[in-house]
Amino acid sequence: GTAALGNGRVGVWAYAASDTRIGGQTQGARNVISGNGDYAGASNYDSGVMAQASPRLVIEGNYIGTDVNGTGALGNVGSGIQITDSPDSSIGGSAAGARNVISGNGKWGAYVAGSLGTRILGNLIGGKVDGSGALGNASHGVYVAANTIANEPTNVTGGGTASGEANTIAWNGGNGVLVLKGLNNPIRGNSIHTNASMGIAHS
Repeated sequence: GTAALGNGRVGVWAYAASDTRIGGQTQGARNVISGNGDYAGASNYDSGVMAQASPRLVIEGNYIGTDVNGTGALGNVGSGIQITDSPDSSIGGSAAGARNVISGNGKWGAYVAGSLGTRILGNLIGGKVDGSGALGNASHGVYVAANTIANEPTNVTGGGTASGEANTIAWNGGNGVLVLKGLNNPIRGNSIHTNASMGIAHS
């Protein structure tokens, strides 16, 4: 878990796979998903985790873009997580052990498009596992989009005020959070700092 041995395209790909779980809340359930996508023809198929049309997807407890210790970058060429059209999904969670470390990737930390009701909770996005320093993703920490419909309600939740719900989103190369096209996306309770552009941006 200390050297890049990536697959040529996506590390984990879920397609039309309802109720899929990637990782878990114990150390033994953790995946290290890093170094993937180093293939000239991969185009957008270069992320650590990619999901399409997979409702109720759960991604929790993983190190995505880091080494096995969560302190060094072994980034995926694209985003850490990229999910589209996968409603009611969860990235992280409030429970102990549900946090993903999503750091060191070549594009966004987590990209969510057209996935109504998805929750992004309790993650560390752009830092080392202990929060002690920078391990930023190259672009935005969290990117929320609604595909092509500008006023489509997306209801994506980033963080929250209950125990364990807040994300730490820091040291990324773009905005901490970018919400592009979409409505009803509460971003609250998070620690968002030291990103290269804005903390939270909406367009």
